[in-house]
Amino acid sequence: MYCSSLGIDREPDASRGSRSLGRDRDPVKSGKLKYALVTLVPLAWLALITTTACLAEGDESNPKLGFFAAANDLAMKARFGALPPEKPPRCACSDN
Repeated sequence: MYCSSLGIDREPDASRGSRSLGRDRDPVKSGKLKYALVTLVPLAWLALITTTACLAEGDESNPKLGFFAAANDLAMKARFGALPPEKPPRCACSDN
């Protein structure tokens, strides 16, 4: 089926087999592995650094630095009623 107004051919092309679609997508055979590495190497670096920081922060016992320590500190303050009273929200558009 050919839609002449859009210029789109909807008939499957018999000259192309199903295997020819995969050949263009293989980065090793097409010589484009270096382009994939440009993305994958920084991604691996960021994943490593982020994971290391997360693990280091999780072990921290200082509530000002560690997420879990701060959560435990807040839970203890809430349990014993040591939390300060809430302040009303401040509008960014006013001069108050």
